[in-house]
Amino acid sequence: MGVIAEFTLSVMEQSSSNGSAVVPVARYPTPHSKQTLDFVAVEEPLEIVVQLTGGERTSLGLTMRTPGDDVDLAIGLLYAEGAIKHGDEVMSVSEKPGRCRSRGSSEIKVVLDDTVSRLPSSMEVSVKTGACGLCGRTDTEHVLRSARAMPPSVSVISPELILRLQQEVRKCQRLFDRTGGLHAAALFDFSGHLLQLREDIGRHNAVDKIIGWAVRGNNPFDQTILFLSGRAGFELVHKAASAGIPIVVAVGAPSSIAVELAARSGLTLVGFAKDTTFNVYTGFERIGTDPGKAVGRGEMQTEFGYAE
Repeated sequence: MGVIAEFTLSVMEQSSSNGSAVVPVARYPTPHSKQTLDFVAVEEPLEIVVQLTGGERTSLGLTMRTPGDDVDLAIGLLYAEGAIKHGDEVMSVSEKPGRCRSRGSSEIKVVLDDTVSRLPSSMEVSVKTGACGLCGRTDTEHVLRSARAMPPSVSVISPELILRLQQEVRKCQRLFDRTGGLHAAALFDFSGHLLQLREDIGRHNAVDKIIGWAVRGNNPFDQTILFLSGRAGFELVHKAASAGIPIVVAVGAPSSIAVELAARSGLTLVGFAKDTTFNVYTGFERIGTDPGKAVGRGEMQTEFGYAE
């Protein structure tokens, strides 16, 4: 190992904390390369282990995540995958720190009560890395068919509220501002109040952390909006639908199968949410020109220019 590499590892180990680490970099272009320090997002492995009544212990494998809110991550994953129906089914959670804070793995063990007799068969193959929320599933059609149906909407939110969400999230993305390398997931209520925000190097982890936070606090999902700092992929819409979150708003684009899942579950899916525009793909009835008045798809497209 060279001197520069050894120096880099030394600096990282001494500086890794709160989701970011300091590393030496050379900036270009300059007349002479300028040596300086920069922040990068921390990524470390976490093993999630579930223990059922009777002592059966099941490892869900390793997931690469940004350390922090690991208990929320584990509980949110179990809830989103249908292993638990509410937080009371969790008897205890314990954490086993890794050998090295900046590089070593750690473990979260979740002990479930006797109301949970077995884990869903899909869990072991679906959890591998923070960048691959549903990788390994053998039957995507089953996931689509089993999508949780949202109850009929009784509340309508204004387009102006949706336009404010990105600004509210950007104010709170502390780790992204420092590193430029983390995804954010945020939960809002229907009045636009920010309930919680989580950042992680894996977009799926960020959503699991938000869901886990709500489950642990017994916070209901039926009047909430999930905001995503990136695209709205199938896996993220699946987690929202499984949790019963009726509205998903994403800065980026949705995929075709994410739109299909949202339509099947009756979820409102919004993409390309910017400061002045956004597209509504499904669940148009929850977006209105003013509270209490739903508008039809044609009216929304005429007034706001939403995409087909």
